[in-house]
Amino acid sequence: MCVLNGRIDVQKDNFTYISGRGKSVVDYICVPHDVLEQLVSFEVITTCSIVEQSNLFSLLGERSKVPDHSVLTTEFKTNCTYSTKSQVPQECVENKRYKLKSIPNDLFASDLSKIALQSIITQIERTRKTQTHIDEIYSKLCDIIIDEMNPTF
Repeated sequence: MCVLNGRIDVQKDNFTYISGRGKSVVDYICVPHDVLEQLVSFEVITTCSIVEQSNLFSLLGERSKVPDHSVLTTEFKTNCTYSTKSQVPQECVENKRYKLKSIPNDLFASDLSKIALQSIITQIERTRKTQTHIDEIYSKLCDIIIDEMNPTF
């Protein structure tokens, strides 16, 4: 294994942790030596620069602050081929946004939603299975929340 940080372009290499207490490199991408030939790029992008370049300041709350860890990106050449004619499922294209600051007080007030939530809570309390099972429970919880929010938001 080898570390990609500092290997490609010094201009795109940066500290991965930047705070008021100082700067350091604490996040790394490690890959097997035999894939270095396919490495195209490696870049450390500070979250502050992402916020500035994308003008995301309005999305930060009054008490929020920009994360102190950077984003590490890398690109590799591959021998894979794919078709550009494939279509993205409609459910992936449409991302509905909810106004979470205006959640009504009667959200989850119906008996059906209370039963569904209680069922999820019971499943969580009793689960001792694999991560896949936990992911399934989480997915059900998300479905319940979205079903409840769709008619009211």
